[in-house]
Amino acid sequence: MGSIIHLHETNIFKPLSEGDIEAIASSSEIKTFHAGEMIIQKDDKDNSLFIISSGVVSILEKVSGGQHLELARLGTNEYFGEMSLLTGEPRSATVKALTSVEVINVPKEALEPVLKAKPELSDKLAQIIADRRARTEALIDSRRSPSPETMKSYVTRIRSFFGLDIV
Repeated sequence: MGSIIHLHETNIFKPLSEGDIEAIASSSEIKTFHAGEMIIQKDDKDNSLFIISSGVVSILEKVSGGQHLELARLGTNEYFGEMSLLTGEPRSATVKALTSVEVINVPKEALEPVLKAKPELSDKLAQIIADRRARTEALIDSRRSPSPETMKSYVTRIRSFFGLDIV
């Protein structure tokens, strides 16, 4: 029953009916992760969505030197993995539990009968994930270190502007 409450509270499932959510909940499972445990790895190929029912996770992107850049922190009723669930794309980031975390794992098989019965829902879900991806990409760009090519371009432009020797 608890998973139904969290599915109702999750933005991505707002367009679904009570019956749709009940069907998805009955085919989903609860998973628990300990603080520090990796929940998903970038480029994993499973097709499921995770809804956080308790705890906090960190969304990470690997940057140069093998370091991880935290893109976001998510908590209760927030979700991750929607692109893999809805499009089959590999995972675009790594997700790590920062605290003890309980998630509802919604596999493709849970959503498939709902979308087959109501294909028009795919339009609404597509809009939700497109909006979210645009926000995520803007966030990534704002936190990403500039590439060496970009840095060299700025150095060249600054030196040129001030009449310095261009190396």
